[in-house]
Amino acid sequence: MKDNTNSKLLKISILSISLLPIMAATAVAPILGSIGDTFINTNPTLIKMILTIPAIVTIPVSLLSGKLVSILKKRHILIAGILFYWLGGFLPYFSNNIYSLLFYRGFLGVGVGLILPLSTSIITDFFDGDERKKMIGLSSAWNNIGGAAAVLLSGILGRLSWRYSFGTYLIAAFPLIMVIFVLPEPPKIEGKRKNLKDIVSKSLITVFMKMLLFYMIFYVLPTNISLFIKNENLGSTNTAALFIASTSFMSFVTGLYFSKIILSLKIYSELSGWLAMFLGFLVLSTSHSIIFLFIAVLFIGFAFAIIFPLFLIDATKCVPQYESTFALSIVGSFALLGQFLSPLVVNAAGKITGTSSVRLPFQFSATACIIVIVILFLSNIRHRAIDS
Repeated sequence: MKDNTNSKLLKISILSISLLPIMAATAVAPILGSIGDTFINTNPTLIKMILTIPAIVTIPVSLLSGKLVSILKKRHILIAGILFYWLGGFLPYFSNNIYSLLFYRGFLGVGVGLILPLSTSIITDFFDGDERKKMIGLSSAWNNIGGAAAVLLSGILGRLSWRYSFGTYLIAAFPLIMVIFVLPEPPKIEGKRKNLKDIVSKSLITVFMKMLLFYMIFYVLPTNISLFIKNENLGSTNTAALFIASTSFMSFVTGLYFSKIILSLKIYSELSGWLAMFLGFLVLSTSHSIIFLFIAVLFIGFAFAIIFPLFLIDATKCVPQYESTFALSIVGSFALLGQFLSPLVVNAAGKITGTSSVRLPFQFSATACIIVIVILFLSNIRHRAIDS
C-alpha cells in the first residue's frame, strides 16, 4: 500500500463505489415476473432486457469514461456517474409502458458506464503488489454484497408493488457522500499516451473475449431465475430474490478470501471457477429440488468471485498503469456486451434447437462452461509441458 492510503475511511470510500455495478442489473431481477404481469402481451425478451439494456448503453459511455480521465478529475466523473445512476435507477417507478421503462434504464447505463472503469482503476492508483490483489478481491466482495442487499430489499418492496423496488437504487446516496467528502483525487500518473492499436495486445484481446463469454454465461442466471421459478411453481418473487441474493452473498464471502484462494490454486484458479460454474448450471438445468437449486447458485456465486477479479487483474497486467483505466473500460464494456447479448443468444439457441423449455438457458450455460473447461485444461497441460 502506498503512503497516502493509511486511512480506513479511504478504503471504505473506494469499496463503496463497488456496491453499485452488479446492483444495477440484479436489483430488479426478482420482479421481472411481476412486471411481465403488468405489461401483458409483451415479448418475454423485452422483459429480460430490463436487466440488459443498461449494459448496451454502458459500453460506449464506459469507453468515454476511460478517456475522460486524461482531461477531467476522476472524482468529478464518479460524482456525475453516481448522479446518473441515481436518476436512471428511480425513474422507472413512473413508467406506464415497457418502452418508457427501458428508456429510463438507459440513464442507469450512463451512470454505470462512468463508474465502472474507475471503480477498479482507483484501486490501482492507491495500491500495488499483493495489497492491490487483496483490494480487488474485496472490491468484488463489496460489489456482490451490494447486489445481495439490493435484491433482498427489492424483493421485500416488490411484495407491495414492483414499482417500489426501484427505490432500491437510492442506496447510491452512500457512495455519493463518500466520494464527495472522503475520497481524495487519485495521484495522476504521467506517461506517453499510446495509440489504441499499441495498447490492445493479443493478451488483452484474450481477456476481452473471455470476459464477454463469462458474462454471457453468468447473466443467464439473473435474467431467467425469476421466470423459471414462476413457471416451475417453485416459489414467489421473494424466492427469486433469495436465490439471487444467495449468489451474491457467496461471491461476497469468496471475495473476502480471494487473494488466499488464488495463492493456493495458482494456475488452476480460473479452471476451478469455470468448473464451479458448470456444476451450478448443470444442477439448475436438471434438478427440481429447492435445496439443490440453492446449492447450485452457491456454486455460481463462488465462480463469479474467482473469475471476474482474475480477469480484471489480467487486464491491468497487459498495459502500463497510466493506461489501466482505459483498458479496464474496454474490459468492462465487453462484460456488459456479454450481459446484453445473453438473453438474445439464448433465445437464438432456443430457435435453432426448436426448444422452448424454461431450463434451456441453464442447459446452454452448462454446455458453454464444458467447452471452456476443456480448452483451459488443454491450455494448462500445454503450459506445464513448456515449463518442464
